[in-house]
Amino acid sequence: MAESSMRKLRHAEKDIIRGSPSKLSKPLPYLKTLTIYDIDFTILSEVSCVLCLIRNAPNLCKLHIIAKEDDGEGNLTNYSVEDSEDCTLHHLETISFGDFKCGRAEMELVKFLLAHSPSLKTINIHPPSWVPERRAQIRHLKHTVENNKFDHKHWYEYIL
Repeated sequence: MAESSMRKLRHAEKDIIRGSPSKLSKPLPYLKTLTIYDIDFTILSEVSCVLCLIRNAPNLCKLHIIAKEDDGEGNLTNYSVEDSEDCTLHHLETISFGDFKCGRAEMELVKFLLAHSPSLKTINIHPPSWVPERRAQIRHLKHTVENNKFDHKHWYEYIL
């Protein structure tokens, strides 16, 4: 009993440090499509909030995320998605990212979604028009993922 309480306390402490909860008081079973505009992937609290919504939507079928066009200069270089809890998005079939800039937080979110979405059929990744050097990389990733010819481990290494 004491060990369980300590584990919960450590989890709550991490949430406070991160500035956003990882769990809601109740799941969101009615949430089937989630569209998020203008997320700044350089702000930890925004990324954590999106991840919290995704983790708490067990019936999510479609996810659309459009990054803020003028992200700040920072990149959450040490960011990683903690994968300690059992979270499988059984119904998630379609994911689309707009203005995808290949930042650390974006990559970590994609890794998490690929690892936890067994029903995923389509993932569309669209870079911003002003980042031409990433277009070829993203085009290759998009083609590979859409044709289901990817080995998760190999794909992660290629992205990072």
